[in-house]
This record gives sequence, structure tokens and C-alpha cells, in this order.
Amino acid sequence: MVQEAENFKSQDMMFKKKVTAINALDDYLYNVKKVMKDDSVASKLNPVDKVKINSAMIKGKSLIDGNEQEDASVFVDFLKELERVFEAAMNKISKGFSDYV
Repeated sequence: MVQEAENFKSQDMMFKKKVTAINALDDYLYNVKKVMKDDSVASKLNPVDKVKINSAMIKGKSLIDGNEQEDASVFVDFLKELERVFEAAMNKISKGFSDYV
């Protein structure tokens, strides 16, 4: 019975990590979506960055919606990828950098 409890504890910890990772990704997607709806930001993005961000958002939402088989690390890794894409685009805006110059 103790062994069984340890097994359940391990499963519960894995489930908790997965839920935490999903929630973190979902929160970040929500914040990115909010920023992308802000015309003062979105209008400064070049079309390539907009496509990259929107594609990553769609992929992230699909990942969350079909999460039954995925491990927590998949969500953590994708969150890092989404952060990298979004922050790179925001850095271009803050530096006034344009791919067309």
C-alpha cells in the first residue's frame, strides 16, 4: 500500500508539473495576444515578425488544446521558443531596427 501511494505521489507530481507548464504557456499566449491587438505595438512590427508571432501563437494554442499525450517539457520548451520569437520582435521595435533599411 505504501508503494502504491508513492506511485500515485510520483504521478501527481508529474501531472502538477504539466499543469503548471500549460498554465504558464497559456498565460504567455494571452499576454502576447493582448500586445498584438494593441495597434501602437502591432503597427511597428514588420510583416515577417507578425507572421512568426501569429504562427507561434497558433501552434501554442494547438499544443495546449491537444495536451493529453504531451510531457511537461514539451510545453516548457515551446514557451521558451515563443518567448524568443516575441522578444526578438519587441527588441527590433525598441531599437528602431527594420529589416527593410
